[in-house]
Amino acid sequence: YIVTVPAEQAGLVLAKMRGAGVPCTRIGTTGGNAITVAGEAPVSINSLVSAFERWLPAYMNGAS
Repeated sequence: YIVTVPAEQAGLVLAKMRGAGVPCTRIGTTGGNAITVAGEAPVSINSLVSAFERWLPAYMNGAS
């Protein structure tokens, strides 16, 4: 899963997750119209929404 929280809460959320035994890592930041993961090119929110909303209909229609 990817979880987003305000930057000032990141440390607290990481500590609580680790305290509950949930493996977690801060991988980047969000803002504007893209998700940026450290060391990777930004990915637009629009492309993510499109991929999420269209995969099942495409699959059902036989697209691979």
